[in-house]
Amino acid sequence: TVGLTGKQYTFSLFAVDTLSLNEEWHLNGGLRWNYTNVDNVDTYHAAGDDESLTGKSSFSRVNPTIGLTHTPNKNITFFGNYSESSRAPTSIELGCADPDFGCRLPNSMAGDPHLKQVVAKTWELGARGRVSEYQMNWSAGLFNTNNYDDILFVANSGSTGYFKNFGQTRRRGAEFAVSGREGKLSYVVNYTYLDATYQSAEQILSPYNTSGDA
Repeated sequence: TVGLTGKQYTFSLFAVDTLSLNEEWHLNGGLRWNYTNVDNVDTYHAAGDDESLTGKSSFSRVNPTIGLTHTPNKNITFFGNYSESSRAPTSIELGCADPDFGCRLPNSMAGDPHLKQVVAKTWELGARGRVSEYQMNWSAGLFNTNNYDDILFVANSGSTGYFKNFGQTRRRGAEFAVSGREGKLSYVVNYTYLDATYQSAEQILSPYNTSGDA
C-alpha cells in the first residue's frame, strides 16, 4: 500500500519579437525559460526509508525559437521555423524508474533513479494563404521533430515495468488544411501524415510479440 501526494508546478518567462526586414520579409525569434518542480510526499513510508517515495526534483531549460516568413502578396505566406521545447517527468514517471523494481501502475511505485527531461527539436517549412473569391483559407507544411531522452514505459519480466529515458525518437510528416464558407455552409478539412520511429538502438522485452527473438 502506498499513500502518495504529488505537487508539480512550472514557472515560465518568455520574450518574443519580430523584425521586419522589409514589406515582404519578417524575422521572428524568442526565448522561453521553464522551471518545473516535482514534490512527492509519501504518507506511508517515512522520509529516509529505502522504500519511501518522498523526494523533490527540479528541471529547468531555456528553449529558443526562430523563424522567417516571406509574403510576396497578401494572399500567400511562406514560412520556415526552428523551435525547441522541453517536458519534465511526471510524479508517476519519477516514482517508477528502477529496472530492478518494476511497478504495476498506478499504485505500486518505489523511490527510483532520476529521469532527465524530454527535449524536442522541431523544424517546419510550409505555406499558407487565402483564395478570396471562394472565401477559402489553406495551409500546407512539412515538419520534423526529434525527441531527445524520450521517456518510455518498458516491460519487465512478468506483469511489471518501469519508465526510462530511451534516447531519440522522431516524428516527421506533412500537414494540410482547408477551411472556408460557401453560402450558409462552412467547412474545415485537415489531414496529417505522421511517420513516428525510434532512432536509438534498444532491447525491449516483448514476450507477447510473436515476431520477437527468444
